[in-house]
This record gives sequence, C-alpha cells and structure tokens, in this order.
Amino acid sequence: MKESLKIDLIVVSICLIIFSVIASNLVVLEDATMDILVELQSYRSKTTDILLKLCSFCGFEFFFIFIPIVCFYGNPSFAKEEGGGEEGEDKSNKKKIKKINFFNHLGLELMIMLIYTWFTLSIIKSYFSRPRPYQVNSSIVVNPRKVAANKEFSFPSGHSCGSASCWLYIWYKCTLTCKKKVSNSVALTGIIITFLASFSRLYFGVHYIHDVFCGWVVAVVFFITFKRFGTKISTMLISFVLMLLLAYSQTADIHLEQKGLIMCPGSIFGILICLPIIEILPSMSPLSNKIEKRGKWRKILRTVLGILGIVFLGSFEAHVEQYFIGHFFYGFAFVSWVLIFSPFLFKLIKLS
Repeated sequence: MKESLKIDLIVVSICLIIFSVIASNLVVLEDATMDILVELQSYRSKTTDILLKLCSFCGFEFFFIFIPIVCFYGNPSFAKEEGGGEEGEDKSNKKKIKKINFFNHLGLELMIMLIYTWFTLSIIKSYFSRPRPYQVNSSIVVNPRKVAANKEFSFPSGHSCGSASCWLYIWYKCTLTCKKKVSNSVALTGIIITFLASFSRLYFGVHYIHDVFCGWVVAVVFFITFKRFGTKISTMLISFVLMLLLAYSQTADIHLEQKGLIMCPGSIFGILICLPIIEILPSMSPLSNKIEKRGKWRKILRTVLGILGIVFLGSFEAHVEQYFIGHFFYGFAFVSWVLIFSPFLFKLIKLS
C-alpha cells in the first residue's frame, strides 16, 4: 500500500510539473503549433469528417449515454477477490469477496468522476481563458452552429481529459475483477479511442496540441486521486462546498460560458440529498448495493424509459441556460432522475 501510494505521488507530481511548464508558455505554444492545425485542414473531406466526428463522440459524449445505460440496465457490482483469481488456481484458497467501497457501482462512479472532471476543467478554462484555434485563425473553418453553441475556452481539452479519465477508470475496475486478457483488451480499446478522439479535436481545429496533451495529464491526476478518495462521502461534502465557493467567485459571463461551474455543484448536491434515504431506495438505484437479478426484457425496458427521461430533461436545457439557478437545478434534476425517481418508477411499474 505504501509503495503504491509513493508511486502515485511521484506520477501526480510529474504531471503537475508538466502542466505548469506548459501553462506558463501557452502563447508561445499556440504560435508554434498553429501551422500544424492549418495544415491539417488541407486533409479534410466529408468521409474523414464523419469518421472523426464518430471518434470524437465515442471518446467523450459516449459516456453520457453509457453511464445512464449502466445505471438503468442493472447494478454491475465490482468486487475484488483477494488471493488471486487466475485460471487453474485452487478455488478453496480464495478469500471471501470484499466490496471496494461504499459506492460499488461503475455507472455511479463514472458519473461522479465526470462531474469532478467537468467542474475542474471549467475552473482551469476560466482561469486561463484561452481562445480556440478557429477563433484566432480564419483558415480553420468550423460549423457556425457549433461555434454559437460552444462558448467554452480552449485550454485544456475537455474531450481528451474526459475520455482518458473514464477509460483509465474502466480499465482499473477490470484489473480488479476480470481476467488479464479482458483488462488488456479494455486498455487497448481505451488507448485507441482516446487517441482518435483527441486527434479529432486537432483535426477540427477546436484545440491546440498542448490542449490535448494537458487534457491527458489532468486525466491521469484525476484517475489517481479519484480511485483513492473520489467516492468517499467526506470528499463529496468538501467538494460541494469548494465548488460553490469557486463558482461564486466567477463572473456572470463566465457562468454562461462554462456551464459546468453551476451544473456540477447541482449534481453533487443531488447525490448528497440521496444519502439519508439510501435504506429505502429501490434495488435499481445505483446507490443501492443490492444486486439486480431480473430478466433481460425488464432491463431493456428500464434502459429505454430511463434514457427517455433524460432526453425529456434535456429538452429544458435551452430554457434554463440563461439563468444561474437554472443550471444548478438542471444538474440536480439529472442526478435525481437517475438515482431516485427512475428507480421508484421502475418499482411502481414492476420493472425491478
């Protein structure tokens, strides 16, 4: 344990040093790498645009679908078998299965990780306030609709960070519970998808090379800290208070440009509200440690209804995005639907 902690501290320290060196030379790096991004535009075509848009989606937006599906479909409880688990080993020598932590659910853990990641990136982006490449160089052509919709700053890349952190955590959970071949396959898949998703950000001219690289660096720091402290209740309470203080310190314009500053505290608040009523939550709630054993057709119906509920909530985003408190309750509503309301609905209509 002490050895692994020492390694983690060394890796985090190296990452922070790399990040600080790059962050102190942003203008120089932007000028030095702009020609590369402009050159990439000459290789664009409809086919490659479609393929790399798909890669970009699979790297980040995919998790906004994957996480609810995991939550609604069932409760894949991750546990570690101490004493090994390789094929051919005497099963009688294995110790009893122990739960990793209180929040023993992949979907919930990934949700919390993305909330922390989104908020921290929003703070970093707001602090440096670097324009995107297409805002600086007119040679880089971007869809006008996306320009109007995306008001976030450039440094660092959210797609690169979100993709890398989520795939790292999925790989980590697989190393605890799956055979080595499976965890290696997940690692390879995550590396390929993360690289392609990150490259797509350069290809479309929405990020610089150092934006992407620092996204990976931040992801490593998030992964290491989250696997140790992320799902503890005390961590969430402290994080919620810090989120409110940091969000309050930003200007109204920044709140509109970085929606995560308000949505993320609302989401954490939704999780904290659920904690006192854990004992009465249905087995389908990701906060419950009960294992769901219903048939596949019920799981499929739950998934469909759960996703429809999220789509319904998403339809209100355009109406609340101009209001500070609207972003907060939007994040709260999303988490409450996944953790409380949908499980009770599934129980009411006998889908759990």
